[in-house]
Amino acid sequence: MPRPESWPRITSTPSQAKVRKTALGAQNSVPWSYHRNALDAVQELGQLGYRIWSLENRGLSRSVFDLTQDMMAEPLILVVGNELSGIDPDILKLSDQVISVPMVGLKASLNVVVAFGVAAYRLQFGLRSSREKS
Repeated sequence: MPRPESWPRITSTPSQAKVRKTALGAQNSVPWSYHRNALDAVQELGQLGYRIWSLENRGLSRSVFDLTQDMMAEPLILVVGNELSGIDPDILKLSDQVISVPMVGLKASLNVVVAFGVAAYRLQFGLRSSREKS
């Protein structure tokens, strides 16, 4: 269903011209969907059997570098939040795991896109590839 222009948008979608220009066609190789309410989307995916992991730099989060192969279960979705407000607290309550990218220094967080890249790479290659070798 197309999104009415009157809806607020926090995250750009591949249907936007600027995203298409930046992605250079890559947007056609990644399945995506738009959901007005992230909580509804996460609840639906959880009911479909997806493990819900949230990437949030909070006190009880587990470092992405402390994860082990036996923690991995598929299918899995990785939820990332808004740069300023983070992940909806109701989504955090539904999360099977809250992970973070550890930081040192004055700043306590990375840009959300960079943090997602680090975490996704670790989950995809750092854990899964070593599982395939064993």
